[in-house]
Amino acid sequence: MKVKSFKLRIDAPYNIEDQNNINEFISKVQIKKSVSQFVQRDIPFWSFVFFYVDKIEDKTINDKILYPKDTELNEEQKRIYDALRDWRQEVANQLRQPPFFVCHNSELVTFSIIQPRKIEDFEKIKGWNGRKLEKYGEEIISIINAF
Repeated sequence: MKVKSFKLRIDAPYNIEDQNNINEFISKVQIKKSVSQFVQRDIPFWSFVFFYVDKIEDKTINDKILYPKDTELNEEQKRIYDALRDWRQEVANQLRQPPFFVCHNSELVTFSIIQPRKIEDFEKIKGWNGRKLEKYGEEIISIINAF
């Protein structure tokens, strides 16, 4: 987590400039916590401290696909879904974890509809990158390619 502080001076025209600086900052980050204190000096001002993390670009979130778990599937998609569900159950049993730890039903539905045929195809799917993709991506592709 990062920290940044601002002064919001009370007197014009500085207060408009200070407000604009604060607004610009908070539009670019995700605020986790904030603290404010009024400071009485020769020129009084509000002091703000923001605890924040960098905001993930909206574009990357909005470009990702994840179908709801109750999305209607055609016959081929249902067969793929069933095969993926069986695979997920096997993996979950081996790991001694609930199946949703491996992947969620909505992800199985999404795989069944999109039918990724190579690792790069997972870039379109919300939540499928990094370690999870390294761990299961090739297995999922193999199952889908069997249809």
